[in-house]
Amino acid sequence: MDSSLLFIRVNQLIVHVGINSRGLKKVWAGFMFCATPYRPSDTDLRIEAHYLVKDMGVYPMISAETYVTVGI
Repeated sequence: MDSSLLFIRVNQLIVHVGINSRGLKKVWAGFMFCATPYRPSDTDLRIEAHYLVKDMGVYPMISAETYVTVGI
């Protein structure tokens, strides 16, 4: 393997805003890849700032093509 970063295409990306185990508001990304569900923490500061001001809930990302970078 040349890199620990993967750039993958996902069919549908869902942004989850909720409370983490410390009781703080948090943003996660939800998607399926190879028939496996994933829900990693968001690390994009612009996305986090945009969604932290919203109510807790689930927000679908509307886009013709959605890609995510995953660090292993």
